[in-house]
Amino acid sequence: MNYLLTILISISLTSTQSSAETVRIEQDGVVLSVSYDPAKCTVGDLIELQIHAITDGTKQLTLNEGEAFGSFNIVDTQHVLDIPIATGREWNWSMQLDTFDASATEISGITLNWTDQNSDIGSITINPLPIEIKSVAGASLDEMTLRDIKPPIPLFTKSWWSFGVFTGLGLFALFLIAKLLRKKPAPFSAHAQAMLDLQSLREASLDVIPFYTELSNIVRKYLEGRFDIKATGQTTREFLIASKNNPRLEGSDRQALSSFLVSADLVKFARFEPSHDVCDKAITQAEQFVAATVPSTTEQEVEAAA
Repeated sequence: MNYLLTILISISLTSTQSSAETVRIEQDGVVLSVSYDPAKCTVGDLIELQIHAITDGTKQLTLNEGEAFGSFNIVDTQHVLDIPIATGREWNWSMQLDTFDASATEISGITLNWTDQNSDIGSITINPLPIEIKSVAGASLDEMTLRDIKPPIPLFTKSWWSFGVFTGLGLFALFLIAKLLRKKPAPFSAHAQAMLDLQSLREASLDVIPFYTELSNIVRKYLEGRFDIKATGQTTREFLIASKNNPRLEGSDRQALSSFLVSADLVKFARFEPSHDVCDKAITQAEQFVAATVPSTTEQEVEAAA
């Protein structure tokens, strides 16, 4: 059975190596046959390397394998376990090599190490195997027709105006987005704004006429915001007549408001000059009126929902 297997391997090696270059070596009781195919190739082509060895049966062989043999990279390798034959033992290695070095002229660095039964050791170095590698560029780059390198393309040529337009549009779009996303502060309610304005007026040092003019304006703005009654463009008489038709303004509130606005008109138009205490009392009356007409919680919820 072993003899038949040896014959089959030998036939296989013979058929695959019929067009291969073969080197035979006999040294230290080892008979080597090294074949490689093809002997002429182009960079990047695969090269089949076959190593066949026969010993007298007293030696163990190992191939000194690395990542490459000289300029040739080992792409793949297969090792058939040693086979006993009638005259000793048979060893086989099969490898695929390639190279991208067009200047390479030989496959070198193939070494077999042996150890015998007496623990003696030795090595067999195979002479460099001549090979011809052709470059895809030919014998010289001068033989190839190469296109000129294109000049650098400027980032911006004559289209500065278009760049400016697109940049401007982009900035404008960002501005609009930021404006839409920016939360607007919640406006003060009419009564809160009125109280704030009255406090500021109390702290201001105004003459009597400017004081009452500003006080009247604050109250009128509050009435417009709170009761939706047009007050800033009307006389006191016109406003009081319109307020009678507003169901949200109670009768007592209208009476207090009428007294307050008439007093303010006396100062503004009749040149009545009240004392400082009277001015303070007028602000207090305005604050009391605003406080008395603050909407209920239900009304505030309805206004917020609207």
